[in-house]
Amino acid sequence: MHRTPTALLILLAALTGLATACKTPEDTTTTATHASTDNANTVKETPTGMRIAPCTGAEKRDDLFIKSATIDGDTLRLDVGAGGGCAEHTFGLCWKEGFAESKPPRVGVIVTHDAHGDTCEAIISQHLDVDLTPLKRTYLAAYPNTPGRLSLDLPGRAVLYTPAP
Repeated sequence: MHRTPTALLILLAALTGLATACKTPEDTTTTATHASTDNANTVKETPTGMRIAPCTGAEKRDDLFIKSATIDGDTLRLDVGAGGGCAEHTFGLCWKEGFAESKPPRVGVIVTHDAHGDTCEAIISQHLDVDLTPLKRTYLAAYPNTPGRLSLDLPGRAVLYTPAP
């Protein structure tokens, strides 16, 4: 079968478009985007990363999954993943105000995620270091005489946090 040069050029252009439509996970370097608290996002940029804030109810909650969650002092270290690869994603963290009276007390924590309309299907990964100091201040004000452990209830898991004064 003989193909014309025009048909080959069209085929080459189509294949090139498909190959570059979505990045592979190796090509994707998604970074957490930080936003000031004067918009719908609840994460403030700090010199060392992000800072948790109370939830406002206006947070974006696009699909994601938590790979790991650990506490290091007053920092929550999260590794999250999400579908995408064709746009920058915005991640953050907020807590639902109020503590559940249990032993230890519990607080709901939401990992916010805005995929900015990214419909690509590669799995992207993001490491987040989140300063828990604002939550610690609220907790210590609510429990001044009984500081101790606080359960951070993340989707699908809980992490114990010991906020020291």
